[in-house]
Amino acid sequence: MGTRETGATRREILERLKREGSRTAAELAEPLGVSTVAVRQHLQLLAKQELVYSEPEKQPVGRPVHRWFLSENALALFPDHHGALAADLLAAIDEKLGSEALRSVLDEQTERTLRRYREQIPDSNAPLERRVQALTALRSEEGHMAECVKEDEDHWILIQNHCPIHAAVTTCHTVCEYEPRLFAAALGEGVRVERTEASERDGHRRCSYRITDTHDSGDA
Repeated sequence: MGTRETGATRREILERLKREGSRTAAELAEPLGVSTVAVRQHLQLLAKQELVYSEPEKQPVGRPVHRWFLSENALALFPDHHGALAADLLAAIDEKLGSEALRSVLDEQTERTLRRYREQIPDSNAPLERRVQALTALRSEEGHMAECVKEDEDHWILIQNHCPIHAAVTTCHTVCEYEPRLFAAALGEGVRVERTEASERDGHRRCSYRITDTHDSGDA
């Protein structure tokens, strides 16, 4: 089976789960015109990619069957116009109410995000590495495909390989200014956050931030 055909089959599996809800491998196989064994193989691969998951379903007779569901991660594969809507709203606020009103909205949104982050990131008594890892996990959950790299005992690089709000960032560059401040506040005292790579709008494929522990490093 060729790569293109394989990819098309997996895409159709995802689309059927999206349109029709949960299905068993056998229920998926018939309309696809492939064997149940082949569908199971596709589903196992999609599960490894965290795009689908299964739950056992008891049967009146015999062993339970596995019913397959789309994961939250798979939703990103389908059309979503929230980014365009956010971009339009930001542009309208800036145009109709002015830059001060726009910054007020962004300030409020940042504060809400910060409160949510602080509930899930260890406090300043925890090692900075743990806090950076928690922040990285939160950013990945939001679609930024984040990862962190430890340079040494006092420095980490937080890398965001995707911008899920690209449309909004392209329309309103001010949005990017809030990230380093948000990260520093979320990570707690004694931390400095500096942008080392800009976003896609500036010709880069990713955003990167250097996080410094200023408690022991002597950095001001």
